[in-house]
Amino acid sequence: MFVEKSPFLPLFNEQGELYGVFLSADLWQELLPKVRPVLEQYLAPKKRVHEEPMLDWEQLKQYWDFHYPVNYEVACEHCGSGTEDWEKDTPRLFRLLVCNLGGYVRFECQHCKSVITKRHFKKHIETTCKPCPEESDSKK
Repeated sequence: MFVEKSPFLPLFNEQGELYGVFLSADLWQELLPKVRPVLEQYLAPKKRVHEEPMLDWEQLKQYWDFHYPVNYEVACEHCGSGTEDWEKDTPRLFRLLVCNLGGYVRFECQHCKSVITKRHFKKHIETTCKPCPEESDSKK
């Protein structure tokens, strides 16, 4: 199938566009160590990263009616990460996952993936920190 002078054979579709390439076994063996990391990354399941709901956060701040100022502090009980102002961190130590006008705000720790929830009540904030969901599933 392969001509000795060419260890690969380009394949084209009906429109004349390159569709793929056949490689000889010898060439594949030589290329495999170099392309394996690229193939593994390409074939790895892609984890979708949703954008932070910053418009919801801005709306919550705009209609803030709690008896205390806006609180930007976030801390993780599991790995010890913490910040005085999560919005200003570059890169972010905590990613905003959920926010609504009722004062429910949820963050993900970028170090250990724990979930930090802040429930804003009229006179106080209730904060909880739960380990990464995959981590707690593996302990069951």
